[in-house]
Amino acid sequence: MNPISISVAPMMGQTDRHFRYLVDLLAPDIKLYTPMIHADAIIYAAKKFLHQENLHQKAVGIQIAGNDPSIMAGAAKIISKYNY
Repeated sequence: MNPISISVAPMMGQTDRHFRYLVDLLAPDIKLYTPMIHADAIIYAAKKFLHQENLHQKAVGIQIAGNDPSIMAGAAKIISKYNY
């Protein structure tokens, strides 16, 4: 039998890095996600933004939003270099 997997759904304005840190302290096995992040934010402020967003945490699921496949692909490549 597989163990139960619990996730905290991404919530805009709620699942910021501070909330995720607190949840991780209380329940380290829970899977955590960022709120939706626009691909442009990742492309244009990548290093600083992604580093600060997941500064002290384990791997976190990240959602990216956008409407240009090439920008989305570029954002995905950048994200893959960080702990997401």
